[in-house]
Amino acid sequence: MKYFNKLSLEEKVLYKVCYRSCGLDMSGFDCITTTSYIAESLNVSQYKVRKALKNLESHGLVKRVCEGGCADDELRVFCVKGWIINPVVRHTMIYKRANWESSKCVGHCWDIVPSQFYATQTAEWFIWQETLDRRYKSL
Repeated sequence: MKYFNKLSLEEKVLYKVCYRSCGLDMSGFDCITTTSYIAESLNVSQYKVRKALKNLESHGLVKRVCEGGCADDELRVFCVKGWIINPVVRHTMIYKRANWESSKCVGHCWDIVPSQFYATQTAEWFIWQETLDRRYKSL
C-alpha cells in the first residue's frame, strides 16, 4: 500500500474505480463504483470525490452510468448510479497496479491466480512487478 499512499486524491479515486473494475472474478465486466463507496474507503467527503470524478470524466478516463431492473423474483426493483472506467484506462499503470493487487488478493484467498490476469499481461511486466514488490517490502 505504500504505492497507494504516494498518489494524489484524483489518482486514488481512479485507483479505487480500477480496483472495483478488476474485481475478484476478473470477467472483464466493469463493476459500477458509487461515490459513497469511494468516499468511505478513502475517508474523504463525497464532495471531494465527486469533484475528482468530474475532472477524470473531463479527461475521458471514467464515465457515469446507471443500471437498473427487476430482481429475480420480479417484485423488487433496483437502480444503481455510479462510475466505470473507459477502455483507455486499461493501458495505464494505475489500472495495471490495481489489477496486480486484485490478483494478489485472489491468490491469498483461494490459492489460485485468475487466467485472464496472465492472459492480459506480459512476462516483462511480471518481472517488473516482482522487483517493485521486493522494493516496497524493504522500505
